[in-house]
Amino acid sequence: MQSQSTQCGWKLRYAALSDVGMRRQNNQDAMNVIVAADEDYWEQRGHLFMVCDGMGAHAAGELASKMAADGIPHTYNKDEMAEPAVALRKAILDANRQIYQKGRADPEFQGMGTTCSAMVLLPEGAMIGHVGDSRVYRWRGQRLEQLTFDHSLAWEVRAASEAGDQQLDLNLPKNIITRSLGPSPQVKVDLEGPLPVEEGDKYLLCSDGLTGPLSDVVVGNVMACLPPEEAVRALVDMANLRGGPDNITVVVVEVGERVEQPVEDPAQARRLKSRLLWVLAVLAVLVAIVTWVMKNPVPSMLAAVGAIVAAVLAIVVKFGRDEEHEEVPPRPLGQAPYASFDGSPQSETAELLAEVLGQLRQVADDAPGILDEEVGERLRARLENAPDAAVSGDAIREDALLVSAVVAEFRKAKSVRRSRSDSAFDVL
Repeated sequence: MQSQSTQCGWKLRYAALSDVGMRRQNNQDAMNVIVAADEDYWEQRGHLFMVCDGMGAHAAGELASKMAADGIPHTYNKDEMAEPAVALRKAILDANRQIYQKGRADPEFQGMGTTCSAMVLLPEGAMIGHVGDSRVYRWRGQRLEQLTFDHSLAWEVRAASEAGDQQLDLNLPKNIITRSLGPSPQVKVDLEGPLPVEEGDKYLLCSDGLTGPLSDVVVGNVMACLPPEEAVRALVDMANLRGGPDNITVVVVEVGERVEQPVEDPAQARRLKSRLLWVLAVLAVLVAIVTWVMKNPVPSMLAAVGAIVAAVLAIVVKFGRDEEHEEVPPRPLGQAPYASFDGSPQSETAELLAEVLGQLRQVADDAPGILDEEVGERLRARLENAPDAAVSGDAIREDALLVSAVVAEFRKAKSVRRSRSDSAFDVL
């Protein structure tokens, strides 16, 4: 797990975690986090977070996602002269070209591809570059919003229908994506933003290994109730406990207060400029007098004119008003958000956590001693003293933390799990 904080631009706290899941032999997901090391870098390129989900037989998908996760940040940061949106798009297109060429050059990697969801937090807002069905969410003010459009058959058909009928999804396969990096020499990149960033915002980037087993409501509730490092762990654990059919990658970013840099006082700067101009005016007068005494009329007249100009400018600067030229922010690219959900604590999340805890209790009962005594007591007390699901932020937070604590104990006992054939262990 990657977990860190930074104070360039905003006070950020973030965490990232990738897991192979329960049914895959290797992890074809990839992720990358590049945070600004100083204010200059932050103002030029911001903080970059990204998730990629590879596709292809054997090692092909793993290679494709790694090429994108490594190559896109490198190309984006190298193109210093381009605007961030232009640089991000060019970086994604360059990754597509490299993956495509690699697939063409080696039959083992032919047709490989990867999704890509990259978010850059910039002074002007959040910029997103997106291809595929990995997702970027934003949690703000008790609302969870999906900021990316799924390039999947289900979403494309729904968008093309006049009514936008979500029921169409029921009859369409969920795993067919319509756009990815690598299979074709050209690809269309979705750009979203810049979207305004506010203190208290939380952003989540993930592969579909998370959003397949867990609903948007559950994802939003857990993300809202836990800090980033605990949220990514709980979400991965819950997705695995719901079957973990795919690799799972999650990045959560929490935005704190804006770190303001010292700003020059306009009035003070105006007074300083005025004083300097008066000094120049006085010096010019002295030069004019000296040159006149020395019977050099032309230099004397030029110095006198310079003195008058400097004096006029000093008066204008001193008594002039600051013109506030407030730049009109550019219209954001894209059409985000594409979906919005109630982010307040929901019974769906509370009931799922209670169900999962009950399953974990059964596993623990079938394997005495598998849990640490303190963790086992917490689990027992939770299910015996409060068997019903409690719908509140505190309850969801405590249950999610307990799930992760129990799963961590099970991980320590892998040898025990492997030596048993009980079907109860299938939930792990």
